[in-house]
Amino acid sequence: MPRVDFRDVEDIAWTWGQELVDDQPIVLPLTVLLEQAEELEGRNLPLGVVVRAGENVEDLGPVLDRLSLVALDFPAYTDGRAYSSARVLREHLGFQGEIRAVGDVLADQLRFMLRCGFSSAQLAPHVKEDAALGALQRFSGAYQASSDDVAPAHRLRRLRTHQEKEVA
Repeated sequence: MPRVDFRDVEDIAWTWGQELVDDQPIVLPLTVLLEQAEELEGRNLPLGVVVRAGENVEDLGPVLDRLSLVALDFPAYTDGRAYSSARVLREHLGFQGEIRAVGDVLADQLRFMLRCGFSSAQLAPHVKEDAALGALQRFSGAYQASSDDVAPAHRLRRLRTHQEKEVA
């Protein structure tokens, strides 16, 4: 399944598993990660976690500084809980690592994911990578404030009006 990167993302050869492995970067389910939190002390390899829909990303607080990747699951494209989780990670918890969308990820969702703080997305198997990249480039503006640095249209309009008054 192709991955689309929105921001600079380190290319790590992740192993997705159910238990901690000592000699390789691993992505664990949230429940497993929290159960093995003490064993993470002193670990020097990259560590990631999968947070399923309905699980609370705020539970990551005690181990967040050890994580390189938080994968947020979209069990269906109609389930938007992961958007809120991404914003909580970026805006409230200050997570600076990679936030990756996984699961039923469609091309039409990518722009919204970028705006909510996602770093990358693992596309659903039936989604073509070129369609996804086209969807990201389709719009350059935004109408609402979000986690990214894109100024919404109403702010740009006010700024332009203010600048025109200064010139006159």
